[in-house]
Amino acid sequence: MQASFEDARYAEEFIKTVPHGVTVFGSAREMENSLYYKRAYSLGKLLAERNIAVITGGGPGIMQAANHGAHDARGVSVGININLPFEQDKNCFTTKNITVKTFSLRKHLFVTLSAAYAVFPGGFGTLDEFAEIITLVQTEKIPPIPIALCGKSFWEGLLRWFEQLKGYNYISPKDMSIFTIMEEPVEIADYLSDCLDSDKGIDCK
Repeated sequence: MQASFEDARYAEEFIKTVPHGVTVFGSAREMENSLYYKRAYSLGKLLAERNIAVITGGGPGIMQAANHGAHDARGVSVGININLPFEQDKNCFTTKNITVKTFSLRKHLFVTLSAAYAVFPGGFGTLDEFAEIITLVQTEKIPPIPIALCGKSFWEGLLRWFEQLKGYNYISPKDMSIFTIMEEPVEIADYLSDCLDSDKGIDCK
């Protein structure tokens, strides 16, 4: 229990040192020569060039790609890592990073620091992170926030399932507008940076 309290205090101090930004979720298993790795790199670079902090889980794959892009653009590149038995080695492209012990604390940091989200293809972890955010918006635990799913063909199956949920009245039609789906990094960067414009606020729905 003492270790958990210490972890939480460390996280709260970390929050004070990091600006709000765009959190990028996606698979830790994506390889550097893959399409989505290259797109995540481009998005991280484009966001940093717009003076928007790029926040990831701090590991390999899509996380590394986004951090790499932000780092190359000399922007703020944040990693919120977690101790795992596999897949979660810290990437070397962060300018600020923290390693926590629990998923709950890691999610708290993501929610606290994120002004918007970009979600790339991924597995259970990515789906868990995406579901957490859209549930918080749906239940009004956080205000509406820009969420861009990246990769139309990848997310088609999930959208069909969401339509099935809507047919069963398990979700409302308006819940489908919590997020948007886009393809190209520049399109996503333009959308998110427009949403984060202080004159427009963060609700781009």
